Amino acid sequence: MSEDFEFNQPANPNAVESSSLESIEDISGDSELEELRLFVGSRAHYYLRKWAPLLQGRTQSTGFNWAAFFFAGLWLSYRKMYKATCILWAILFVETIAEEVLFIGILGKPEAPTGTVSLMEIVIGSICGIWGNRWYLSHARKVISRIQSEKFLGEDVSQMISKRGGVSLLSAVGISCLCFAINFVGFTVVDTLLYQARFGDVDLLDEKDKTGIRKYEEALVKADQGDIEAESLYTEAIALWEEIFPQATEKEYQKFAIGRLASAHLQLGELQRQLNKHTQAEATLRKAITYYERAVAAEPDRSLTNHNLKVAREMLNGLVEQKLQEQIDEMCVARRFTDAIDLYLQGIKDQEKQARSGKDHEAAVWRLAYRLDQFAWFLAHCPDGRYRDTKSAVQHAQRATELQPNTGDYWYTLAMVQYRNGDWHDSLASLDKVKAEYGEFDATDWLLVAMNLYQVNQRNEARSALRKAIEWIKEQQRKAEDNPLLRFRYEVLRPIIEVLLREAKILIDGNEATGMRVEDVASKLETIF
Repeated sequence: MSEDFEFNQPANPNAVESSSLESIEDISGDSELEELRLFVGSRAHYYLRKWAPLLQGRTQSTGFNWAAFFFAGLWLSYRKMYKATCILWAILFVETIAEEVLFIGILGKPEAPTGTVSLMEIVIGSICGIWGNRWYLSHARKVISRIQSEKFLGEDVSQMISKRGGVSLLSAVGISCLCFAINFVGFTVVDTLLYQARFGDVDLLDEKDKTGIRKYEEALVKADQGDIEAESLYTEAIALWEEIFPQATEKEYQKFAIGRLASAHLQLGELQRQLNKHTQAEATLRKAITYYERAVAAEPDRSLTNHNLKVAREMLNGLVEQKLQEQIDEMCVARRFTDAIDLYLQGIKDQEKQARSGKDHEAAVWRLAYRLDQFAWFLAHCPDGRYRDTKSAVQHAQRATELQPNTGDYWYTLAMVQYRNGDWHDSLASLDKVKAEYGEFDATDWLLVAMNLYQVNQRNEARSALRKAIEWIKEQQRKAEDNPLLRFRYEVLRPIIEVLLREAKILIDGNEATGMRVEDVASKLETIF
């Protein structure tokens, strides 16, 4: 501590040896010097020396008090300046609360920066160090003047000055502890109120998080069961998590929350896409991509996060491409096939150019493969035979599989256009690729297998494949009775199944089931086999 806190130094009230004090008696009089010496006590020589220039009227400065600079609160109460002590602690309290209100309540920060506290301590310490000696002189004069104006029984003025002056270590420690405790309690209350005002009740946030988890898990189960209620459950879970996410302060929880929101949006976007809610699905998938990009930026080495980001982008690309396909479909309905071909070719050209530029290369390659695949299908199945070109269709489909070899749908398109072009063995080989990607065949696969086998004179094997297609249809119809999502998926495949089933029956059985529904054809074929 500074020299003012040398509590055990021997007292010598009459030791005022500095030359600066020689003429104080002429200016202030012996009585004031003696009274100040009595009031200060053991450290009178220090303060009288500091006060000398002011008492002599030579300057307003009283020097710098290092004890007041480093230990302002303790020093003020140690020197029995209790009012000043309370004012100091009140200023510190107000300043601390102002910081909390500004940074947490207004600016939305998780906490006030520690730098401002240190700066304020230096400012307050400097003020006390510069003005401390002068404040103490003013305090001493006021107390002495008050004592002189009062009347005491049994005690003279000198005794009262000594009693009310001096120092009190007990007061210094006690008052400082009390003020610190009051400030701490006040700060805690205000901080809690600010936190609740901004974030709400912590228990309530925890309950919302748990509710979101329950809804998300229920949505996963219902989506697996084909219940369309899953969409609303996903939406509710996401809304709860997005409400509490801005209030998270722990970095690990923030990483977890971002990944969870990304996965939930991906699940919801996929479900909306299956339900043909393309506009909603596109918006949801864009948010999923945004969250996944943030998750990858936070943890770039996580393979699952990178994979899911790729999946989300592919889904979104598919929806965007579907808009182009819908435009082409409208042209075909209007029998504007030349315009449709031109739009296909222009779209392919645009994606080739973007892929060569290197900008968003992966997405450009994906879109290019998709457009090649769609164009191949169009060339092989155009309603107007004058525009059909199965040979070119095979070339476009092969290029799509080269660009995206792990996409089973592209291999199916290649198998189909190869069949249309009379490349039956090649078509069967492409169907093997489909099975390798998906693990099993659906009805459309089995029907194409059946027609290829029939064309290469494997008639019994063809009928066996046709039987498997019919079994798949009946099984899906049975499952779809209590599963709305499976029923919806089946209805999406229904048109191509009907066409292929009719085509396979004509080829293998030799009789066209004109006007028959899939169920009727399936029943008929089941009785034949």
